[in-house]
Amino acid sequence: MELEQNVKLGLPFDPGSHSDEPTLAMWRELEERYGQVPALIQVIANSAELPRAWVGFVSALRKEEGENTARVQEIVILQVAMRTSNSYEFEHHKHRALDKELLTTAEISHLGLGTGEDQWNEPERAALRLADDIAEGRSISQADLSVLVKEFSVASAVRLVVLASFYVAIGRIVKGLDLDLGDD
Repeated sequence: MELEQNVKLGLPFDPGSHSDEPTLAMWRELEERYGQVPALIQVIANSAELPRAWVGFVSALRKEEGENTARVQEIVILQVAMRTSNSYEFEHHKHRALDKELLTTAEISHLGLGTGEDQWNEPERAALRLADDIAEGRSISQADLSVLVKEFSVASAVRLVVLASFYVAIGRIVKGLDLDLGDD
């Protein structure tokens, strides 16, 4: 099979070009969930089975335990996005963190500057180091895992490791598909 030159995989899903009901039902579910379907999900919707699995996986990852978990999750996502130069996810989650009042503009501006004692509490510093380790392809230190398990739970610590890894993968998907997602 010969491929055309200039094939572009990053085209958004076009519901008008599909007539099969399962695919259209999947698209309606996405519209109900998001209102405006995020650009990355619009692209992966071209493979009909991926969006449902993607959304289910993200929902499991984002399960919250404890009052600080949503904040710590956003810290991890933003730090990974910054370390991997994933401006799409950084901008998306910066707005999410601000809209939900999980982080302040000043706190977001301190991401990437280290884990200073005066800016972050100990579990947040451990989460930042976790994000740095995952973004750089390193193992998480036992000390940081211990802090996160003590503050949250084993399940939450595992989810944070997988969450950080997933957001590294998102950056690679965006780059691999050569997506220009603009302001989502």
